[in-house]
Amino acid sequence: MFDASGHLQRLGIAPRRDGVDTGTGQAPFRQQRHQPPLRQLRISPTVFMVYWSRRAGQHVVHVEDFGNGVVYSNIFLPDGSAQRLKGTLTPVK
Repeated sequence: MFDASGHLQRLGIAPRRDGVDTGTGQAPFRQQRHQPPLRQLRISPTVFMVYWSRRAGQHVVHVEDFGNGVVYSNIFLPDGSAQRLKGTLTPVK
């Protein structure tokens, strides 16, 4: 779950077991068991860019559009490749 200025949402990209999981459960996006510091930038009242780096040298950037309930995720790997994902945001009640 993620709280961006009052928008508590569940990310619908991948299963979450602990920490932050934006991967598919397959290498090299396997679950990591630490919580990296998240940084956020408010783009508009309902759109945020959230980013963090993982210990394995991966960098993750989300653009989260709470108004439309969609998240765009970009995961950049140490070898220079990238994976782009799109998922849903579901309000947590």
